[in-house]
Amino acid sequence: MLTRVAVLVAILVCSSHRVAAAIDADDIVNGIRASESLFEDFEATLHTTYTLLRDPYEFVGENTREITHSHSVVTYTLQQGMFRLEVEKAVTDTSGDTPRTQNRLRLFDGIESRAKEGRVVNLVDGFTNDANLVRPHMMIVQAAAYDVPLSIYLSGKEAILAFAGEKAIGNTRISIDYEGEDRIEGYKCHELVCRHSNISTGAVASVVHLWLVPDRSWLPIRCVVFDPRRSESRSIYESATTEFLEVGPSIWIPKRARCTAFDKRIVQSRAEQVAVWQQTCTVKSCNLNPNHPVSYFREFDIPAGTAVYQLDLNGEIVGSHRERAISSRWQAPIWPLLLLGGAVFGLFAFLFWRKCSWAAGASR
Repeated sequence: MLTRVAVLVAILVCSSHRVAAAIDADDIVNGIRASESLFEDFEATLHTTYTLLRDPYEFVGENTREITHSHSVVTYTLQQGMFRLEVEKAVTDTSGDTPRTQNRLRLFDGIESRAKEGRVVNLVDGFTNDANLVRPHMMIVQAAAYDVPLSIYLSGKEAILAFAGEKAIGNTRISIDYEGEDRIEGYKCHELVCRHSNISTGAVASVVHLWLVPDRSWLPIRCVVFDPRRSESRSIYESATTEFLEVGPSIWIPKRARCTAFDKRIVQSRAEQVAVWQQTCTVKSCNLNPNHPVSYFREFDIPAGTAVYQLDLNGEIVGSHRERAISSRWQAPIWPLLLLGGAVFGLFAFLFWRKCSWAAGASR
């Protein structure tokens, strides 16, 4: 592991000092991919806070209320291709000031994905994606892009399809252009521009500008998004990494980040930026050497009455049942203990019978 990290860090350091030489989008994507590979085994705890900045809508939909504030604690472990994701979320909406709690657990043991939220369990054969997976390179980009690693996003439509499926990208084409060097907050950066366009009409729906820092593991330090149908000079989304954290020799993650979305209608009608919502993210801890048993990525109980759904990889229900008793499907088997207990009980019963028989014979 240490040898592999040393080699990859050397690659990253070399690529970060190629500023004077010719560099293109492919070089940057390769640098990002090498950096992402350093996080194939890691564990992190992330706190996110969302705040609605405009007046909430009185009506969103039937039995649906707009969220005005939320705070989430996300604990994510990735280890040897397995992962465990725990999300604890306190949500306040327009119904009142008392936050309600939403807890979710998603596991993948390399074979089957299992998710539990409230009284519902979903089972899927194979890997399933999740918007809450902690991807350091996507922390300030994901809201403007897709739920995939940054190197996958920058590799275009076919790579996104292979990773996340048709539903993730639909009829969108993504083109990437290298814009050159820049300097932000004292960091030397490379700027990429990603254009999302409709394959059928060619219309550009969004233009994503990314500034990446080679000396900080090719992490994005800034992201600005335009919707050219509304304005080419006023952005609809801006985000920034405000602090970096070194978690290993020349291995960096975003320590703090901030994301802000602006009202698209006002951007179009008045050419002004009025913030709609803001989200802040803080990494509380990060460990590059997690060491958990396989059971950590597999086991949870299913209380009686829980609705259990078997899904395919497209999210379609292929089977379901309601749990009648606490399931031990993903817990250590207890039948060996029952057998052992039965054997011990039988031994004591036999000895007791022998003792009683001997006493009866002696009294004759």
